[in-house]
Amino acid sequence: MIVITTLAYLSAFYYLSVPKSNLAKWIFIGFLGSMILNSIFPHVIATIALKKYAPGLVTGIMLNIPINSLIILRLFENHQLAWKELIFSTMTVGITLLVLIPLLFKIGRKITTL
Repeated sequence: MIVITTLAYLSAFYYLSVPKSNLAKWIFIGFLGSMILNSIFPHVIATIALKKYAPGLVTGIMLNIPINSLIILRLFENHQLAWKELIFSTMTVGITLLVLIPLLFKIGRKITTL
């Protein structure tokens, strides 16, 4: 979680530092979209299916979904974002994070058993 959060902060910093860079914008938007989806899948669905609180649900509903959605909405309103970019970047960053998570768990297990 720490690594993913750090990558998200770095993506925001990268976009703010180089706002004209399409790569910076796509990585940042990809993180925004991925965190919105991550709030719904698995947190909301897990809470409903298991009928008990899934950690991260409140953060997702109270922070990630509204704030990230507002940023995306503003980018659309300012004509800085197209649907194709949002979908592509969200899928690309989302898949990258899904591949990265098992690797990070493996590294975490090795670190904690030292």
